[in-house]
Amino acid sequence: MVLIANMSLKMGTGKLAAQVGHATLGVYRQAMNSESGQCAVNAWTRHGQVKIVVRGQSTEQLMDLCKAAKDAGCFYYLVQDAGFTQIPAGSRTVLGIFGTVEQVDSITGGLKLL
Repeated sequence: MVLIANMSLKMGTGKLAAQVGHATLGVYRQAMNSESGQCAVNAWTRHGQVKIVVRGQSTEQLMDLCKAAKDAGCFYYLVQDAGFTQIPAGSRTVLGIFGTVEQVDSITGGLKLL
């Protein structure tokens, strides 16, 4: 699972951590809605539930990556903030992508670690 943080929003550390948590749970729930996703989650669990957080440059980039994830057949979840704290409501904060290593790397392999 790779989580892409929208760095253009300049979220504080705690806010970013919470948004990554939302994305992790969101993409997990998406995967659990299908038999193939459940099998993928079981394999992921056996291999340590690897999660990698990388830097996204902008909302536009997250949207492009979201489309790429959909086109590649990955499970994905885009977090939109409620706007109660640091950033405006509806801000797209973190995109979670889950699939095979090859699928996810083809989409996120060029992004830098957070």
